[in-house]
Order: sequence, then C-alpha cells, then structure tokens
Amino acid sequence: APGVRSCVVVGLPDPELGQRVHVIIEADGGADGQAIADGMADFLKERLSRYKHPESFEIVSAPPRDDSGKVRRTLLRDERAAWLKVGRAFRIWPAKARAHAE
Repeated sequence: APGVRSCVVVGLPDPELGQRVHVIIEADGGADGQAIADGMADFLKERLSRYKHPESFEIVSAPPRDDSGKVRRTLLRDERAAWLKVGRAFRIWPAKARAHAE
C-alpha cells in the first residue's frame, strides 16, 4: 500500500469476538498514518475478503522486528494487550469505522 514500508498483523483481544485484526505499520517517512488507515479498505478490497480487513492500525517509526529481523507476533500482541488493559491510546481507526461508531 502507498506509504507502507512494512507491516505486521496481530489479533488483539476482544470480549465479543475473541480477537480483532490490528495492523502495526512501519510507514514511509512523512506518511500520514490516518490517511493510510483511511485508504486501506480500498487497497485491500480486491486482495482480501471484507471480514479479514483490519479494524485498527498503528503507525511505528521503526520496523516491528527484533535485531535478527524476525517478527515476534506473540510479543507484539501481548504488549498491545497490556496497553489495552491500562487504556493506552495507540490505535488509529479508519474514517469509516469512526463514523460508524459515532
């Protein structure tokens, strides 16, 4: 997707569905995180079934990988689950999702 250098998909705990799809995105320098989240549905519509589309996004400046270049999904998921428990704001919601929630 435009503005995306790399990404990792994780499931965040959800009391209703068990998990919800969340994407951690390493954006290109200067890329607008909200614009990336807003454009992701259009980018994915021909690539993934709608129910597989992420519900939330997170923009990071460094690759979501360890020193050896490996993605540690369990570590990333557990870290974000802990953030949810303490109410830390880290997720970006696409405009359509925000409008639907309001």
